[in-house]
Amino acid sequence: MKTLASAALLLVAMVTEATSGADHDRSAYVVARPVSSFDADDDFSTPEAAYATINRCLAEGRGDWLAMSASSLRDRLSQSPTRLQKPTQEEARQFLAADILSVRVDGGDFAQVIARWPSGSKRIDVRTFELENGRWLNAGNSRYASVEAAESAFRRVLHRRNDLETIRSRPPIDDPDALLADCVAYLREHGQPPLQFVLDALGSHRLVAIGEVHHRPTYWQLNSAIVRDPRFAEVAGTIYLELPMHAQPLVDQFLAAEELNTALVIETLRDNLWTGWPDAAMLDFFVSVWETNRQLDPQRRIRIVLVDMQRPWRELIREQRLHKYDGDRNQLMADNIRRDMATSADPRHALFIVGYAHLESVRHAGAEKPRRTAGVILREWLHDNLLTIVQHGPMIANMGRVFGRAAEGLFDEAFAEQGHAPVAFSLRGSQFGTHRFDLNGDERDSAMSNFEEAFDAYLYLGPLEDERFSPLISGFYTDDFAQELDQRYRLLTGKGLVEGLRLPAADGQSLAQWMGHSWGQPRTWNSRLGPKTRWRMDDGAGEYLVWNDPPAMPTIDADPTTRNGMIRLVEDFLQHNFRDIQNRRTVEWGGAAVDSAGNRSIDYRFESASAGGARTAVFRFTFAPNGGLISVIEMQEQPAAIPP
Repeated sequence: MKTLASAALLLVAMVTEATSGADHDRSAYVVARPVSSFDADDDFSTPEAAYATINRCLAEGRGDWLAMSASSLRDRLSQSPTRLQKPTQEEARQFLAADILSVRVDGGDFAQVIARWPSGSKRIDVRTFELENGRWLNAGNSRYASVEAAESAFRRVLHRRNDLETIRSRPPIDDPDALLADCVAYLREHGQPPLQFVLDALGSHRLVAIGEVHHRPTYWQLNSAIVRDPRFAEVAGTIYLELPMHAQPLVDQFLAAEELNTALVIETLRDNLWTGWPDAAMLDFFVSVWETNRQLDPQRRIRIVLVDMQRPWRELIREQRLHKYDGDRNQLMADNIRRDMATSADPRHALFIVGYAHLESVRHAGAEKPRRTAGVILREWLHDNLLTIVQHGPMIANMGRVFGRAAEGLFDEAFAEQGHAPVAFSLRGSQFGTHRFDLNGDERDSAMSNFEEAFDAYLYLGPLEDERFSPLISGFYTDDFAQELDQRYRLLTGKGLVEGLRLPAADGQSLAQWMGHSWGQPRTWNSRLGPKTRWRMDDGAGEYLVWNDPPAMPTIDADPTTRNGMIRLVEDFLQHNFRDIQNRRTVEWGGAAVDSAGNRSIDYRFESASAGGARTAVFRFTFAPNGGLISVIEMQEQPAAIPP
């Protein structure tokens, strides 16, 4: 067991080694004092004094995060109640008993204080501070299991901080009209009709992968047109889909049947997410493949191969083993495709349709190599025989929140200049390709790659404002299937549909009505897109704004003035917007709080597993008085228990 002083010295030694020879002005020093040894007066003159002050405020339940936090946090904090709440006696003791080990300063205005917490699995507490007007103010907080883990995180923070300084200081565009003219000229000279572009790519690459935003009828109509074109079967024989691989026998039976039987596809789609995947546009695509095959010789027919993680819900319910097949979905999909391509006797090429976050080749701040997506793994094997295409879309997070337009609206303005004509084009060597990749809302601050590094080509079919969410498959939710979904939901949350989602009954009609609030409706992202001219502005460029627009309205009737009503609104939002979360288990709900404007907030802690692995998170949801969603913020502060 290291002593307090020796742990602090070790940390400082690690920091010194990590930052020696760096261009930035960095320093580290040992503190080795408990919070309780600092003066009782509020003091923000040094990072360690500020840390002690904040811990005392937390222990006493006094103060306001707005007053103690840096300007970089205030916009987010102002959307939620910020007054500190009275902690339990044990929580207060821990705040005061924390031992401050050391302080690290970067650039003279950014610091991290490292402290050891009295108990818990993550005992290393790291609070970040920014210097403003001579005061060190709170800029975030995290917990780690060890000093070494904290140091590793600090390295990433330094890379992210300094890389982002470069991004956010992008020089103003001297001649916006000339840049736009260059983009439009590139589209006119090098753009192709999307159908022709994809077919040409399939003819010259062993694998063409299309990165999609899910549930877009217009883009699935293009996919159907591609397979119906006689040229497709000449160059391609296999389609890989992001659907659970255990359902492959159903798809094989569907494609082999002499009579069209969509019930087999519907059964396949029912085993995707816990709600199933009732996407009518995707079902139409399956029908297009079946109908195309009827016109082909048996040996030339097209296969559909499912490559995603198994999710046999009846088996999972029977065994009560939700996590039985969990794993790295990117690696799994890449391995399945490689295995199939290596063993197939068909010399024709293949098409892969998958969510774009599984394809992108993006280096993040502090990383030397891109995150290992399925696209990156397949590139290591296929090299130039892989071509990746990304669909045009908004800057959207996995949970569905939209932060603005791709390339700050430059792409949209260029497409508008072309009359919104559908187009596909190579990103390499274009003005489009040189812009920082910002489609993935979860990576909008940390992605360091540009578009031509992330993808090979770009696909545009029409204005985002005109899009609708894919309609539901008719008859998808039967009473029998609703009963199975009730069991799935109990496995996920411990509650049935009526209790957990406040449905009037656990039957097909109730589920179809609940899902129909968003499925088949206009996309809710319209109010979050912002102007197409954002890229012309000189006020930070890489700083993406949260637009001051009307709150996103709920899809259910619930009273936002009650705690139970807010829980219903949160559950409704999560069921419609969590895209890659394979399961979610509620840990606890916090108490509801209201601000002076009547907006109400509630904290929600849950465990989940996704493509990135298992984790526990706390999110704060804030709703307007009419139930409209104002914000969803992942909380940096994660106390041992959320106040009831």
